[in-house]
Amino acid sequence: RTVHLLACTRMPASDAGTTPCRGTFVSSDLLPTIAALAEAQAATKQAKIVRRQVSEEAARPPPSLEGIIFKKSPSRWRSLQPWDKRFFKVEDLTISWFRDKDDSAPRGSVDFRDNPCTVRLCDSNKFHLSPQGDQWDDAEFGGADQGRILEFDASTSEHTAAKWVAAISDHIKHVEVEDQECISRVDSGNIIARCTEYEKVQLGNVRNALEAPGAFVFRIFEAAE
Repeated sequence: RTVHLLACTRMPASDAGTTPCRGTFVSSDLLPTIAALAEAQAATKQAKIVRRQVSEEAARPPPSLEGIIFKKSPSRWRSLQPWDKRFFKVEDLTISWFRDKDDSAPRGSVDFRDNPCTVRLCDSNKFHLSPQGDQWDDAEFGGADQGRILEFDASTSEHTAAKWVAAISDHIKHVEVEDQECISRVDSGNIIARCTEYEKVQLGNVRNALEAPGAFVFRIFEAAE
């Protein structure tokens, strides 16, 4: 028994009344694989839609932000004066801090691509940045391996705490969308990798149909051999 996968394609308005269709015959035992492949393709398309919602220019990271913020020291010996004035940059999906604007080497940083995290506005001036797990995966600052929560005070900053939180959130969301799209692509690739060479040829035809410009309807028909 074989299965006929039919993909219909939209036509330009000038060609209304005609609906071209392309068909591919595949073995019926490939139906679960086809379904998984279609799901992975759909997830990739959805990730692209979300990416466009996050930023009008999907290929570029969100806008950068820089300025002065006070960062709380983790030292127990500084309970009377725990805050350090630092120059911060949020750019290229990373937050970095320096002793001052002229300092060439950062005193610490968190790359959002390597460190899933959450930013939270505490009040009108303060906000926190914390890892999603028990510790930071690959951050560069004291206490990262112990899951230290970074505490900030923007009371004397050029920007409000809300603006800092919004900028950091945009960069974190951008990374999450990239990860979703990469996972979808990997899933799709793994599906194909598990097939025989003959099945790969058949699924290649199916994937071409799935990715056809304007494709919007897929119908599966069973037919006797």
